[in-house]
Amino acid sequence: MSLRPTLICGDRVAFAVVASRLSVLVIDRVQWDPAFVDSIYDDTARLHDRVPHSLVVLAGGVPDAAARARMGERQREIEDGPSFDEVQYTAVITGSAVARGVLTAFGWLTRRQKTSAFSPDDEAGAIAWLGQHAGTDPVAVREALDGCRARLPVPSRVG
Repeated sequence: MSLRPTLICGDRVAFAVVASRLSVLVIDRVQWDPAFVDSIYDDTARLHDRVPHSLVVLAGGVPDAAARARMGERQREIEDGPSFDEVQYTAVITGSAVARGVLTAFGWLTRRQKTSAFSPDDEAGAIAWLGQHAGTDPVAVREALDGCRARLPVPSRVG
């Protein structure tokens, strides 16, 4: 693991990096707004160089319209920078069917980001999808995900 599970964003997000290729984020129940989105992007960049792929677990509420717009802006900043030459793959686990639909739309707004959303009962599917598209080791990803959950004050298996 390139970065062991660490708490960021005022202990509301657990973050790990696997093989300098995949970030794992478990986001606790939070009040989403553009400032929180900025803190996720800024805190992760402070702790580790950007990596091309992600696994994100939304353990509570989903981003509102303003937060989603800010995510799009921040993602476009990354895409326009020198960070990556490859397509970025992100798997998102969430219990919200609406959020899974929104994530599909998010993929339409970004040029080099391919996002797939999964329900909490399909974590294995999310990990396998990342293995197929991003070439990540499923055992290492599972280890990082479990470690992130263990770091949160009240770990949640809910997506």
